[in-house]
Parts: sequence; structure tokens; C-alpha cells
Amino acid sequence: MRVFFFLFIILVLFDVATALAQENKGSTRKPVLIRSDRTSNRESEEEMISPDPIEAERNIRIGDFYFKRKNYKAAQERYRNALKYSPGRPGPYTKLIRVLERMEEFGEALEVCREFIKTNPQAAKVNRFRSRVKKLEKKVTENPDP
Repeated sequence: MRVFFFLFIILVLFDVATALAQENKGSTRKPVLIRSDRTSNRESEEEMISPDPIEAERNIRIGDFYFKRKNYKAAQERYRNALKYSPGRPGPYTKLIRVLERMEEFGEALEVCREFIKTNPQAAKVNRFRSRVKKLEKKVTENPDP
């Protein structure tokens, strides 16, 4: 009986000693600051985005979902995200322009059209965007933004 009691005390002491050792070991590590402000480095995050057609397609589908429910602000955000992941495709540009027209932000839609023409001058649908620029220029002159 004494042997079991002696072994029990040894096990308890061993358990306490390992817990103290781990506690002391953890206190020697420096705390790591992951991020102090989530909005401070937003520009550097945007530069790090690499082309990802799957992520672009996901954002387009979610944007279409919002567009069908007439939540144009959310759709606009998703189409802009799709552009970040796939800047060479005309689909997200077309959908973003359509959303901006529904929101009656013709000046911004015109800028998006010009951006596509500038970044993709050899694209097959560049002529459609050029004709869209002409139509949007007329709308901008008719409805100047305040």
C-alpha cells in the first residue's frame, strides 16, 4: 500500500513539474502582433492578389445573385473582386458596367469601359466596349453627376 501511495505522489509531483516547465517555457516567447489595424495595409493586400479564375467565377456568381435581388451595391463589390482575380476577362467588366448603369453612375461606368479598353486593347470584344463608351459619354453629358 505504501508503494502505491509513494508512486502516486511521484506521479503527481511529476505532473506538476511538467506543467510548471511548460508554463515557464511559454512565458519566454515574445507575443506576436498579427495585425493592429485591419484597414491600414489594404493597398498592399490588393497588390498581392494573383490571378485565380475559380475565385473570379465565384465572385461573378455571387454578384449575379445580388444583381437578381436588386442589391446593386453588393453586386458591384463582387464584380470588382472578380476583376481583381481575372482582369483580362470581359465578363466581369460587362456586368460591372451594367450594375453601375442601374445605379445611374454613368461616369464610373464610363471609367470602367475605358479601363477595359486600356488594359485589354487586343481583346475580341473591345469594339463592343468602344461603342459602349460612346453611349455612356452621351448619358454623362445628359445626366451630369452632382
